[in-house]
Amino acid sequence: MKKIFLWSPLVLLIFFVTQVGQTQLIPTMLQVRVIDSIGNVVPGAKVTVYASEADFNDEENEVVPFELSNKKGIVTFKKLEAKSYWILAKKGDMSNEDRGVQTEVLEKGRINKINVVLEE
Repeated sequence: MKKIFLWSPLVLLIFFVTQVGQTQLIPTMLQVRVIDSIGNVVPGAKVTVYASEADFNDEENEVVPFELSNKKGIVTFKKLEAKSYWILAKKGDMSNEDRGVQTEVLEKGRINKINVVLEE
């Protein structure tokens, strides 16, 4: 009986560590940095994420609601699936719609980063 009592905490610890290892601690994220054609950051750009090129071209069925880039030109989208996306960014008469930007397949549980260049 004494041996079982001593082994119980060890078994519980192993179970806990195994479960934590299977839990995704960091969600899959996409950080978009919006810059102009000479490399300056573009704050206040409307950034939208689409799941397909057709949705990108038609500007419909966004994956998540659009976000505005911050003062550093950055927008971070959280809790995405580990797949490829199309990114559309616009501000005033500048956009990237003629040069569609497709991400690589996002790495699960990571902050994936991409730059989007806006042109007139």
